[in-house]
Amino acid sequence: PDIASSVPDQEARSEIFVELVRLAFACDMTRTVTLAGSGQLTGAGMRHRLWQSVGGLHGEVQHSAGDQSLLDAANRSFVEIYASLLAGLKGTSEGEGTLLDHAAGVFLMEGGKGLGPRSRSGDGGGDSNHSCDNMIMMVGGRAGGLVPKGHIDLTGDDRHPAEVLNAAMRAMGSSATLGEVTRVVDELF
Repeated sequence: PDIASSVPDQEARSEIFVELVRLAFACDMTRTVTLAGSGQLTGAGMRHRLWQSVGGLHGEVQHSAGDQSLLDAANRSFVEIYASLLAGLKGTSEGEGTLLDHAAGVFLMEGGKGLGPRSRSGDGGGDSNHSCDNMIMMVGGRAGGLVPKGHIDLTGDDRHPAEVLNAAMRAMGSSATLGEVTRVVDELF
């Protein structure tokens, strides 16, 4: 981790990883990847122009009573990275379509933002920052019949976020599920 006053170029790092993923898909080196913006990017000692704290985004911003705008800015940055990846896949031809036509890309955070008036039973060990309630997930691509539909609100339906991942796996041709969570979000198809 860089705890000096200089700031590593996190945007350049992200652009390189996004391009590596696109190229790996285009060359058919892999069809599965996890691109994480977690401890290595936001942990203790990792500075960023959006969060100038040695304690990192997670420790000093998400769990503090600090400025919510810092967390909002960081989340926008992560969504921009995801959008950049989808745009790269969409801009790369494959067969009769594009890489994005044959992909299922899921964006998720490690949790929601806690219990709300329409929440399910509550989880996260009492820490609203790690609750699955009110969790936002984005799905891009058209693999296996995925259909872009805009916002699907499942709040109050006692649904588990793993159902979205199960749907993405099904779209890619896998019948596997994530442990005890076996349902999928049929609304994505």
